[in-house]
Amino acid sequence: MQIIPVIDIKAGSVVHAIAGQRERYQPIESQLFHGTDPRDFADGFLRLGYSRIYVADLDGIANGQPNVAILHDLKRMPINLLVDVGIRSTYHLHQVLNQVHPWPDSWTMIVASETLEQLSDLKEIVKLGIPICFSIDLHHGELKLVNGCSDIENLLKQVIEADIKEVIILDTAAVGTKTGTVTIDLCKQIRKCNVNLSILTGGGIRGVPDLQLLENSGIDAALVATALHNKAIP
Repeated sequence: MQIIPVIDIKAGSVVHAIAGQRERYQPIESQLFHGTDPRDFADGFLRLGYSRIYVADLDGIANGQPNVAILHDLKRMPINLLVDVGIRSTYHLHQVLNQVHPWPDSWTMIVASETLEQLSDLKEIVKLGIPICFSIDLHHGELKLVNGCSDIENLLKQVIEADIKEVIILDTAAVGTKTGTVTIDLCKQIRKCNVNLSILTGGGIRGVPDLQLLENSGIDAALVATALHNKAIP
Protein backbone atom coordinates (compact mmCIF):
# COMPACT_ATOMS: atom_id res chain seq x y z
CA MET A 1 0.00 0.00 0.00
CA GLN A 2 1.22 3.45 -0.93
CA ILE A 3 1.69 6.28 1.58
CA ILE A 4 0.78 9.68 0.15
CA PRO A 5 1.97 12.68 2.18
CA VAL A 6 -0.54 15.52 2.48
CA ILE A 7 0.39 19.21 2.19
CA ASP A 8 -2.39 21.56 3.33
CA ILE A 9 -1.87 25.10 2.01
CA LYS A 10 -3.56 28.21 3.34
CA ALA A 11 -2.54 31.77 2.41
CA GLY A 12 0.65 30.41 0.87
CA SER A 13 1.82 28.44 3.92
CA VAL A 14 1.62 24.83 5.06
CA VAL A 15 -0.86 24.50 7.91
CA HIS A 16 -1.77 21.74 10.36
CA ALA A 17 -5.23 20.47 9.45
CA ILE A 18 -7.30 19.40 12.45
CA ALA A 19 -10.88 18.09 12.39
CA GLY A 20 -11.86 20.01 9.27
CA GLN A 21 -12.06 23.32 11.18
CA ARG A 22 -10.25 25.23 8.44
CA GLU A 23 -10.73 28.69 9.90
CA ARG A 24 -8.67 27.55 12.92
CA TYR A 25 -5.79 25.89 11.07
CA GLN A 26 -2.39 27.17 12.23
CA PRO A 27 1.06 27.06 10.58
CA ILE A 28 2.45 23.57 10.87
CA GLU A 29 5.24 22.60 13.26
CA SER A 30 6.95 19.63 11.66
CA GLN A 31 9.66 17.36 13.01
CA LEU A 32 10.65 16.64 9.40
CA PHE A 33 11.01 20.09 7.84
CA HIS A 34 11.66 23.67 8.90
CA GLY A 35 9.37 26.58 8.09
CA THR A 36 6.02 26.47 6.27
CA ASP A 37 6.91 26.88 2.59
CA PRO A 38 4.93 24.32 0.52
CA ARG A 39 7.76 24.08 -2.00
CA ASP A 40 10.20 23.02 0.72
CA PHE A 41 7.76 20.40 1.98
CA ALA A 42 7.21 19.00 -1.52
CA ASP A 43 10.96 18.88 -2.11
CA GLY A 44 11.48 17.27 1.29
CA PHE A 45 8.96 14.52 0.66
CA LEU A 46 10.56 13.86 -2.73
CA ARG A 47 13.94 13.51 -1.04
CA LEU A 48 12.42 11.06 1.44
CA GLY A 49 11.36 8.89 -1.48
CA TYR A 50 7.63 9.55 -1.68
CA SER A 51 6.52 9.29 -5.28
CA ARG A 52 3.07 10.85 -4.96
CA ILE A 53 1.93 13.84 -2.89
CA TYR A 54 -1.52 15.25 -2.10
CA VAL A 55 -1.91 19.03 -2.11
CA ALA A 56 -5.04 20.51 -0.54
CA ASP A 57 -5.30 24.16 -1.57
CA LEU A 58 -7.58 25.42 1.19
CA ASP A 59 -8.00 28.85 -0.40
CA GLY A 60 -9.22 27.20 -3.57
CA ILE A 61 -11.52 24.91 -1.59
CA ALA A 62 -12.94 27.80 0.45
CA ASN A 63 -13.38 30.44 -2.25
CA GLY A 64 -12.40 28.96 -5.59
CA GLN A 65 -9.17 30.98 -5.81
CA PRO A 66 -6.20 28.59 -5.72
CA ASN A 67 -2.59 29.48 -4.89
CA VAL A 68 -1.65 29.60 -8.57
CA ALA A 69 1.92 30.82 -8.04
CA ILE A 70 2.70 27.88 -5.75
CA LEU A 71 1.21 25.42 -8.22
CA HIS A 72 3.41 26.85 -10.98
CA ASP A 73 6.47 26.45 -8.73
CA LEU A 74 5.52 22.84 -7.99
CA LYS A 75 5.34 22.20 -11.75
CA ARG A 76 9.13 22.62 -11.83
CA MET A 77 9.55 19.58 -9.59
CA PRO A 78 9.36 15.94 -10.74
CA ILE A 79 6.23 15.32 -8.64
CA ASN A 80 3.21 13.10 -9.14
CA LEU A 81 0.57 15.29 -7.48
CA LEU A 82 -3.03 14.86 -6.41
CA VAL A 83 -4.38 18.42 -6.38
CA ASP A 84 -7.57 19.64 -4.69
CA VAL A 85 -8.36 23.27 -5.51
CA GLY A 86 -12.09 23.03 -4.77
CA ILE A 87 -13.49 22.40 -8.26
CA ARG A 88 -17.08 23.67 -8.44
CA SER A 89 -18.06 22.92 -12.04
CA THR A 90 -16.79 22.13 -15.52
CA TYR A 91 -16.47 25.87 -16.13
CA HIS A 92 -14.45 26.33 -12.94
CA LEU A 93 -12.15 23.48 -13.93
CA HIS A 94 -11.56 25.18 -17.30
CA GLN A 95 -10.58 28.36 -15.41
CA VAL A 96 -8.09 26.51 -13.21
CA LEU A 97 -6.56 24.68 -16.17
CA ASN A 98 -6.07 28.01 -17.94
CA GLN A 99 -4.39 29.44 -14.84
CA VAL A 100 -2.05 26.46 -14.45
CA HIS A 101 -1.44 25.84 -18.15
CA PRO A 102 -0.10 23.44 -19.19
CA TRP A 103 -1.48 20.95 -16.68
CA PRO A 104 1.29 18.37 -16.03
CA ASP A 105 0.61 14.86 -17.29
CA SER A 106 1.68 13.44 -13.92
CA TRP A 107 -0.88 15.49 -11.95
CA THR A 108 -4.34 14.26 -10.99
CA MET A 109 -7.15 16.74 -10.36
CA ILE A 110 -9.34 15.95 -7.39
CA VAL A 111 -13.04 16.63 -7.81
CA ALA A 112 -14.67 16.53 -4.38
CA SER A 113 -18.23 15.95 -3.25
CA GLU A 114 -17.83 18.85 -0.83
CA THR A 115 -17.40 21.45 -3.57
CA LEU A 116 -18.82 20.05 -6.84
CA GLU A 117 -22.14 21.79 -7.39
CA GLN A 118 -23.72 19.35 -9.86
CA LEU A 119 -22.91 15.67 -10.18
CA SER A 120 -24.11 15.90 -13.77
CA ASP A 121 -20.84 17.74 -14.54
CA LEU A 122 -18.76 14.63 -13.87
CA LYS A 123 -18.96 13.14 -17.37
CA GLU A 124 -18.05 16.48 -18.98
CA ILE A 125 -15.15 16.92 -16.58
CA VAL A 126 -13.77 13.49 -17.48
CA LYS A 127 -14.00 14.38 -21.20
CA LEU A 128 -11.40 17.12 -20.66
CA GLY A 129 -8.81 14.36 -20.71
CA ILE A 130 -6.86 14.98 -17.51
CA PRO A 131 -6.62 12.35 -14.74
CA ILE A 132 -9.50 12.73 -12.27
CA CYS A 133 -9.85 11.36 -8.75
CA PHE A 134 -13.18 11.79 -6.98
CA SER A 135 -13.16 12.52 -3.26
CA ILE A 136 -16.10 11.29 -1.23
CA ASP A 137 -15.99 13.78 1.65
CA LEU A 138 -17.53 12.93 4.99
CA HIS A 139 -17.78 14.69 8.34
CA HIS A 140 -18.40 12.39 11.30
CA GLY A 141 -19.55 9.82 8.76
CA GLU A 142 -22.07 12.11 7.02
CA LEU A 143 -21.65 12.77 3.33
CA LYS A 144 -20.67 16.33 2.44
CA LEU A 145 -22.30 17.14 -0.89
CA VAL A 146 -23.22 20.57 -2.22
CA ASN A 147 -26.54 19.54 -3.73
CA GLY A 148 -27.66 17.75 -0.60
CA CYS A 149 -27.53 14.08 -1.68
CA SER A 150 -26.83 11.78 1.27
CA ASP A 151 -26.73 8.48 -0.59
CA ILE A 152 -23.12 7.30 -0.90
CA GLU A 153 -24.11 4.27 -2.97
CA ASN A 154 -25.84 6.43 -5.59
CA LEU A 155 -22.97 8.92 -5.57
CA LEU A 156 -20.42 6.16 -6.14
CA LYS A 157 -22.55 4.75 -8.96
CA GLN A 158 -22.46 8.09 -10.76
CA VAL A 159 -18.71 8.39 -10.22
CA ILE A 160 -18.11 4.96 -11.76
CA GLU A 161 -20.51 5.67 -14.65
CA ALA A 162 -18.42 8.77 -15.42
CA ASP A 163 -15.46 6.39 -15.90
CA ILE A 164 -13.55 7.66 -12.86
CA LYS A 165 -11.29 4.89 -11.62
CA GLU A 166 -9.84 6.40 -8.43
CA VAL A 167 -11.64 7.61 -5.32
CA ILE A 168 -10.71 9.09 -1.96
CA ILE A 169 -12.75 8.30 1.14
CA LEU A 170 -12.02 11.13 3.57
CA ASP A 171 -13.63 11.99 6.90
CA THR A 172 -12.54 15.57 7.59
CA ALA A 173 -13.63 15.34 11.24
CA ALA A 174 -10.86 12.79 11.81
CA VAL A 175 -8.09 14.70 10.03
CA GLY A 176 -5.20 15.49 12.35
CA THR A 177 -6.92 14.00 15.38
CA LYS A 178 -5.07 10.64 15.63
CA THR A 179 -8.39 8.86 16.21
CA GLY A 180 -7.64 5.89 13.96
CA THR A 181 -8.96 4.65 10.65
CA VAL A 182 -12.59 5.77 10.94
CA THR A 183 -13.34 5.17 7.25
CA ILE A 184 -12.24 1.57 7.14
CA ASP A 185 -15.68 -0.06 7.21
CA LEU A 186 -16.90 2.11 4.34
CA CYS A 187 -13.72 1.42 2.41
CA LYS A 188 -14.19 -2.33 2.88
CA GLN A 189 -17.77 -2.07 1.66
CA ILE A 190 -16.73 -0.13 -1.44
CA ARG A 191 -13.85 -2.51 -2.12
CA LYS A 192 -16.12 -5.55 -1.91
CA CYS A 193 -18.41 -4.16 -4.61
CA ASN A 194 -15.76 -2.51 -6.81
CA VAL A 195 -12.69 -4.70 -7.15
CA ASN A 196 -11.14 -2.62 -9.96
CA LEU A 197 -11.54 0.76 -8.27
CA SER A 198 -8.46 2.38 -6.77
CA ILE A 199 -9.34 3.40 -3.19
CA LEU A 200 -7.45 5.99 -1.16
CA THR A 201 -8.38 7.03 2.34
CA GLY A 202 -7.26 9.40 5.07
CA GLY A 203 -8.12 11.04 8.34
CA GLY A 204 -6.98 10.00 11.81
CA ILE A 205 -4.14 7.65 10.82
CA ARG A 206 -1.92 7.26 13.89
CA GLY A 207 0.99 5.15 12.70
CA VAL A 208 2.18 1.88 11.22
CA PRO A 209 -0.50 -0.38 12.80
CA ASP A 210 -3.25 1.69 11.17
CA LEU A 211 -1.46 1.47 7.83
CA GLN A 212 -1.23 -2.30 8.17
CA LEU A 213 -4.94 -2.47 8.96
CA LEU A 214 -5.76 -0.46 5.83
CA GLU A 215 -3.48 -2.58 3.68
CA ASN A 216 -5.05 -5.79 4.97
CA SER A 217 -8.44 -4.34 4.04
CA GLY A 218 -7.48 -3.87 0.41
CA ILE A 219 -6.92 -0.11 0.47
CA ASP A 220 -4.56 1.09 -2.26
CA ALA A 221 -3.13 4.20 -0.58
CA ALA A 222 -3.30 6.21 2.64
CA LEU A 223 -3.26 10.00 2.86
CA VAL A 224 -1.09 10.97 5.82
CA ALA A 225 0.13 14.22 7.37
CA THR A 226 0.27 14.34 11.17
CA ALA A 227 1.75 10.85 11.60
CA LEU A 228 4.56 11.76 9.21
CA HIS A 229 5.36 15.12 10.79
CA ASN A 230 5.49 13.71 14.31
CA LYS A 231 7.50 10.72 13.06
CA ALA A 232 4.94 8.12 14.12
CA ILE A 233 5.57 6.69 10.64
CA PRO A 234 9.34 6.30 10.14
